[in-house]
Amino acid sequence: MMVLRLVTILPLACITLYLLAAGCESGTETPADTCPDDPAKSEPGRCGCGIADTDSDGDGTPDCEQAEPFGQWGPAPEAAIRTTIFDEVWLDYRQHYAGFVQSDVDWDLIAADLRPRIEAATTYGEFFRLLRSAFFDLRDAHDVVWSQRICGGSPSLGLPVFWTGHDFAGKELRICLTVLDDDTALVYRASANNPAALEPGDRIVGYDDKDLRQVLNDAMKLPVCGSQPTHRETNDRWLMEAAAANFQLHQTMQVQRLGSPVVASIDTEPLRGAGFDTTFCSTQLAVGVPVPWDALPDAGARPPVTWALLPGTQIGYIYVYAWTGSADTLFLQAVQELWDTTGLIVDFRYNLGGNMFLSFPALQELFNQNIAGVFAVGVRANIDDPYAMNIITNGYGVTVNAQYYDHPIAVLTGTYAVSSGDIVGIYLASHPRARRFGRPSAGSACFDSRTGTLWEHDPYLGDLTVSRTPCIGYGGDGQPVAAGSIEPEQRVWLTPDDVAQGRDTVVQAALDWIQTQ
Repeated sequence: MMVLRLVTILPLACITLYLLAAGCESGTETPADTCPDDPAKSEPGRCGCGIADTDSDGDGTPDCEQAEPFGQWGPAPEAAIRTTIFDEVWLDYRQHYAGFVQSDVDWDLIAADLRPRIEAATTYGEFFRLLRSAFFDLRDAHDVVWSQRICGGSPSLGLPVFWTGHDFAGKELRICLTVLDDDTALVYRASANNPAALEPGDRIVGYDDKDLRQVLNDAMKLPVCGSQPTHRETNDRWLMEAAAANFQLHQTMQVQRLGSPVVASIDTEPLRGAGFDTTFCSTQLAVGVPVPWDALPDAGARPPVTWALLPGTQIGYIYVYAWTGSADTLFLQAVQELWDTTGLIVDFRYNLGGNMFLSFPALQELFNQNIAGVFAVGVRANIDDPYAMNIITNGYGVTVNAQYYDHPIAVLTGTYAVSSGDIVGIYLASHPRARRFGRPSAGSACFDSRTGTLWEHDPYLGDLTVSRTPCIGYGGDGQPVAAGSIEPEQRVWLTPDDVAQGRDTVVQAALDWIQTQ
């Protein structure tokens, strides 16, 4: 019997990084060995590393693709091992996972449906696909089911894998995209050398003559690598953006150029292998204030917070991308240096979370009354009832100073604010002069005040990792954060015409409001 092990890591939303090996130069260019552990292959081919591209019957289709679905990754472990893994993971969630109250999932029904199918799976890919599918409706960015064998490759290889997550929103195409309300994917940033010649304002409307909603429905039948946020609408946007970004699964891409009624069809084969560049996709456009992760070339030295006056105004602008490292001193410094302004814009549209308490020193400066009851944590009351919760409020109030920032504060929220990126936005939005603009965030707020541990990693077979969170966030209304505490007062998002002109629609709405206060 396998034993679950508890591992403490930073409470950050999970980011999937795809590292592509680069060839070296020594007079001639040597192709990179992308299968370093397979002495028989230097590249995955059609079957993947570790599996021979054998075509026993000579019909042009390798044996691995003629097996049960997703045979590229070899056979499944024996049935007893598969069911043991599923039973242990299922029971661990049944006894300890806190998120059932916000997901409407019947965990017993999932077991009854999936267990016999997992027992019958004959390929490793099908086994992983089924195990991962158990978590679709839990929608928790802190929960990850991961297989290095399946998820550790590059999307450009064209394997039947559906990559999701907030770090996978077009970067393989050297663009950044966001899904609009009409279910098309707007290109809001593009590298000059992007292989599809896409420009800001263009929209990806589908693949292989299917719209993106149909594409997503098909993609969810594949092995899924990546996380999902808790808020139902935000979860749908994450998955739709992934449907638009996973071009390698299709033969043609349908694109509508800005200002043209014509939908062009682009062959995806020449797009493959372009690789990532340094484009940073944060659903934000340049506004004349240094962006944290663009501020310094060294990734290890990039600050989590940057700030400045918006050019031509007396309005302060603060970016916060994570509550880690020196975020406490930087956020406090930003507030202090921008104190004598006519308003503040605090941009949380992309915030990876971390330690929420790093925001408290600056919040103390902004408020003149104690902030209590804004946020609480829910933990399981017992292992037998998935819906019985203990709500912990102690330790989440902010004691404030006598001074008070008596000017309008625009809080920008968006799809890629996760975990503490949700929580601090809720705190700041409780300021009497604050108003939120943008879209709902991920709704995956959580911090385990009892142990300081957010993730529990359960390694299996030396390849699978299953992670869960033992707590959820509650708003001041006594409801889970994902139920509505993250809803902005003014919904507004990027538009094709604005991004084509380099104008940030959300920032403009915030400016218009501040200037009328």
